Formats: sequence, C-alpha cells, structure tokens
Amino acid sequence: MSAEAEQRFNELFVSHHVDIFRYCLRRLDQSEAEDATAEVFAVAWRRLDQIPDKDMARAWLLAAAYRVVGNQYRGRARRGRLSARLSGLRPEHPETADVAVIRREEDDAVRRALQSLGETDRELLRLVSWDGLSHREIGEVLGIKEDTVSKRVSRAQTRLRLQFELLGQAPSSTKPREAS
Repeated sequence: MSAEAEQRFNELFVSHHVDIFRYCLRRLDQSEAEDATAEVFAVAWRRLDQIPDKDMARAWLLAAAYRVVGNQYRGRARRGRLSARLSGLRPEHPETADVAVIRREEDDAVRRALQSLGETDRELLRLVSWDGLSHREIGEVLGIKEDTVSKRVSRAQTRLRLQFELLGQAPSSTKPREAS
C-alpha cells in the first residue's frame, strides 16, 4: 500500500477507534468487543478505497461494526446450540452488554421494554441514543435512506413508549403532565 493510503488508515484509526470500540463494547463483552474492533479495522484496511471521506467515514466504520457484531451474535448462538447439543442441555442466553450500560432504578424497565422490541428497533434506538448518530449516518450504517430512518426511528420510539405503558412504568419523559 502507498504511504498516502497508510496515512489515511492511521488517521481513520486514531479518529474513530474509541467510538468503534465503545459501539462494540455496548453490544459484546470486553474480549469480544476487542476482537470485533480489530476486525472492523481489518475490513477498513482491505477496503480503504471504499471508505468515504470526512464525516461519513465514521458511519462507514459503524456500518462495518454493525455487521461484525452481527457475526459475533450469530457465532455465539451457534456455539450455544452446539454446546447444548453436546451436553444435552438447552442453550443458555447470556445477558447482553446492554445490562452493563443500564444501571439506575428505571433501567430494568428500559431493558425489558427494549428486549420486547425487534432487533431492528433496538438497533435504531441504540444508534440514536447511545451512539448519537444522525439519521443520515444511521442510513449509511444500515444501508437505507435517511427518510426511511426517520420513519423507522419514530415508529421504534412509539413502540418503546407502548412497551413502557404495558410494563406499567412509563419513564418520566413519557408520562403525561397533569393539567394546571
């Protein structure tokens, strides 16, 4: 690779390594997050010429992380099924890294409400709330149009609010105000 390409990769790594690692760590345990982050940057090295410039580079890397984390989840599930077959037990479903992020009293309701949503809704809400991505960036990560992201995020937020109501624990931001 040229010195220019190596410099670009180094700049990408320095600028985005922490964000990519945090993204992976919120979804995986420490060891898996380290492996996933390394894999994201291995993909980035191989596809350096496909990574957009400036603002969208982070979104491109997060899209790669989204796919790598998905592969980690599928691998974890396969290993669990194999282990269960070998031992004759049902597969265990380890707690997700979400539990480590959520800590306050209200947080158990958040976890239960999020778990009741589909994976796509959960991922959209995480990208908005935890990763602070714009709808444009989310569109890049998930490979969908920005308008579609806006609609899906709105629907996911509505479904989350409904789950809180079903759980009987609407967070303070969703509780109706009393008339004065």
